[in-house]
Amino acid sequence: MFRCLIILGLSFAISGGWLLAQEKEKLLAVTLWDSPGDGKSFYWRSDQDSELKGIELAPMKRSKPLSTEASELHFYIKQDGEPRKLGTVKLADAPDHALVILKLEDEVKQEDEEKPEEGETQDEEVTPEEEVKQDEEPQQSGCEIVVIPDNPKDLPYGSYYFYNHSELPLDGKLGEEEFRLEPGKGIHVAPDAKNGEALSFELAYEKEGKKKFLVRNTFHYKTKKYLVLLFDEETSSSGRVRLESKGLVAFQPDEEEQEVDPES
Repeated sequence: MFRCLIILGLSFAISGGWLLAQEKEKLLAVTLWDSPGDGKSFYWRSDQDSELKGIELAPMKRSKPLSTEASELHFYIKQDGEPRKLGTVKLADAPDHALVILKLEDEVKQEDEEKPEEGETQDEEVTPEEEVKQDEEPQQSGCEIVVIPDNPKDLPYGSYYFYNHSELPLDGKLGEEEFRLEPGKGIHVAPDAKNGEALSFELAYEKEGKKKFLVRNTFHYKTKKYLVLLFDEETSSSGRVRLESKGLVAFQPDEEEQEVDPES
């Protein structure tokens, strides 16, 4: 069974093409939380057609923008056999510009498609019409879809967006700016800082009345950079809690710097 996390979040125009869309169109970029393993390919289609379209995805790298007036987008993964559905993004309440992040569970990244042994029969071929009918059945993929509505005009360069996908309420501090990051929520932080200034960054949670720090880091503030950071909870076999973090950074178009993973 394929399991994935789809986080539908904010993004903003990195190229002029994003700004040419009509008012009713939605513009989405897609990325992966981490490596999907070898031999995987990804596809998507809208609710307006049955044809699957390939999409090149890499961890924490934005795909080419998808422009659509559809009400739903369906995502699929393939390894050897037929494409299998990961989940659906409903666009009715989505922002005009959005980022879709697919987080695959370990069992998906490690799974090899079972090939029929000699003498066994292959599954019957599914026609596009039958495929659409199958999509009307209840989803069993275990995908979670999180929609974070936000307008790119409210996300200026020189600011940060933090998203908490863990089940822990987090207390954060960036420079002198303090904030609360609830489970399943995001927050936009625009610090009052000078270009190049070092900003301390902290995330902590409370356990048995004591503050437990999970993240302590230093950011070097840049006025022409916008950073999205995603946090998820991990618990070791000994019960120790830590935060896994992933990030995407965008620079103003005139910057020569390229998109990089802040963890690299």
